[in-house]
Amino acid sequence: MKNLLFLVLSFLALALFTTACEKSTADYSPRSGKVSRQNAVTDGNVGEQHNAGLDYFLQNADFHDGLNQIEPLTLKFGESLGYNYDEMSKTLADPQVSAVIHSDSPENALREQYIANGQKQELAYFNQLEAIIIKASTAEEAIQNLNALGEKIASDESLSEKSQTTLLNGLEVGKHSADYWYRESLKGEASPWAKKKAEGTGVDTSRHINWGVVVVHDVIGFLKGGWPGAVVCSLISIWEQWP
Repeated sequence: MKNLLFLVLSFLALALFTTACEKSTADYSPRSGKVSRQNAVTDGNVGEQHNAGLDYFLQNADFHDGLNQIEPLTLKFGESLGYNYDEMSKTLADPQVSAVIHSDSPENALREQYIANGQKQELAYFNQLEAIIIKASTAEEAIQNLNALGEKIASDESLSEKSQTTLLNGLEVGKHSADYWYRESLKGEASPWAKKKAEGTGVDTSRHINWGVVVVHDVIGFLKGGWPGAVVCSLISIWEQWP
């Protein structure tokens, strides 16, 4: 009887632990239908890798010459994560990728490419994604609505598996990016990004980060150039927050 009671209590404890773990990660999970989470997210942590790439640049860049260090430091850190250096370099040098992430308006550059390639559904989802992020007043609001959009994308049988996977990966990056840049925006001049930019360049960084714009650019970078594209586009965007 005691053994039976012990087994029952052990099972209940395990169930409660599993539920707690699921709740702690639910906000960042692109809940999917046709595409499994393992297929939809690179190594299951592409968003975390993206944020780690931002931190690596912040810690290692000389902000006197920040723009010229964006791609070299991104490639160096990406290689440490196991990404192939040559493949990342090739991706960033691709004319279609470069034309978007280095554009004065990455949003319009991406739209033009979607239209030229006849990717109407992908364009429609990007427009929805952008609107969600720009209209959100907090990261929590953005993440909640991006999860809902992810459900639509995951169940959309009209998308190719490649497009579906890319969009879901983009959402994963967007949710982690929203959490990261929203928290930085609340710090104002106390943000280490603002401090280092001011110290390195002497520019006025009193204006708060427009976190939604940076997040949209992060997602655009991923949709065109995968993990390195997301980090590079994000860093260019944050650099240009204080011209």
